Amino acid sequence: NFRDLGGYFTKTDRQMRWGMIFRSGDLSSATLYDQEKIRRLNIKTIIDFRTDNTSKRYPILVHPNIKKISLPIIQMDSKALDDMMLDKNLTQSDAVRKIQDSYISIVENSKEELSEMFEILLDFNNYPILISGSLGKDRVGLACFFILSAIGISQNVIVNDYMLSQEYINVSNVAKEAQSKPEYFQEAVTAIFSVRPSYINYTIDYINQKYGSVDNYIEKELNLSTQNKNLLRKYLLYNQ
Repeated sequence: NFRDLGGYFTKTDRQMRWGMIFRSGDLSSATLYDQEKIRRLNIKTIIDFRTDNTSKRYPILVHPNIKKISLPIIQMDSKALDDMMLDKNLTQSDAVRKIQDSYISIVENSKEELSEMFEILLDFNNYPILISGSLGKDRVGLACFFILSAIGISQNVIVNDYMLSQEYINVSNVAKEAQSKPEYFQEAVTAIFSVRPSYINYTIDYINQKYGSVDNYIEKELNLSTQNKNLLRKYLLYNQ
């Protein structure tokens, strides 16, 4: 689930620069070939949303010169996903609610980490930047949602980018152990490891209802001022 976040157009028809921000899932199984490809992208900084326990158990395999910054977000970490799967009575609707609740928990309880992410993005010396997690669909998906929102990409385009992870994650491969379980449990596990519009749309609705808009949330809760938002756009958007 590794891809360039560039190429999207803002509401005012400015295009996001290619090769500035990349997003990915777990890099702990990166082969030497993978590591060389990452090195050739000239990535200077990796933001890792995995918890300390997970990152120690599955260390990132990249060139040692690449700076790695840990911003641990507990919700939706690999352990949290594993814990969900321990409930043998888990149904698909239960799983969907758990994912949606976890997203809201990130919005409410990981403001400091998301704010720090923007601070990293505001230092041009850190680019190109790779944003990484376990599967690269949940915490990374929300982080990219806020980044793209901050620079003026339209919401439907951002949701489409969020949904792209569905094409790059092989759910049956990730959740092999569930294949011998009852059908209702397999459906629940599929919901856990899938990417669904209901997850991100539920989060957007929550933010709009509580904070007025996604822009308000980014500005007031994640401390990204108008001045810094303009600086971010200067870094990430091609000149008109």
